[in-house]
Amino acid sequence: GTWEYGQNRADFAVHVALWAAGELHACTVDLPAQGITRSVLDNTVKTSVDPTRPIRMVASRSRPPATLRATCDALGRLLSDADITDRGVEVVDVGSVGAKVNEILSQRADVYLHDTGFYEWDVAAPYGVAAHYGLRCSNTTGQPITFNHMPPYVNNLVVAHPVLYPHVMRALAETAER
Repeated sequence: GTWEYGQNRADFAVHVALWAAGELHACTVDLPAQGITRSVLDNTVKTSVDPTRPIRMVASRSRPPATLRATCDALGRLLSDADITDRGVEVVDVGSVGAKVNEILSQRADVYLHDTGFYEWDVAAPYGVAAHYGLRCSNTTGQPITFNHMPPYVNNLVVAHPVLYPHVMRALAETAER
């Protein structure tokens, strides 16, 4: 979100996370320009998937996944086959990781996919907040992300509404096979 902050954009976030022994213990994501703070201390509300619009996938503007279009196409087909929605999948460009997770929590997006890596401090707080709110979070192979490693790097990330998560993982597997 540093670039977004420097450009005076609203889609930047401040992330604060405390982890110990590889596990997250306290996480907060603040979006100052939007007046929103999300934390693992919040009471959570259930989110839902809106079948009347396309599924919205947030991804990096500057480093989108190489297979993004193919993954969206596969996901759209899988969701139609599962009678979840026949509206397809559209990509929404949003700034920082915290802002992307907030889009899902605010029900303006449904999935976040990133496969070009980032430092642990870029993802720890949004990951913890997303998990607290009941979103499914993992790497692109479905394994949980752990923290406090050397080097402090996370290769990829998936955050999705629980109803969509298995279909996202299947779409990722299908596009990885190509």
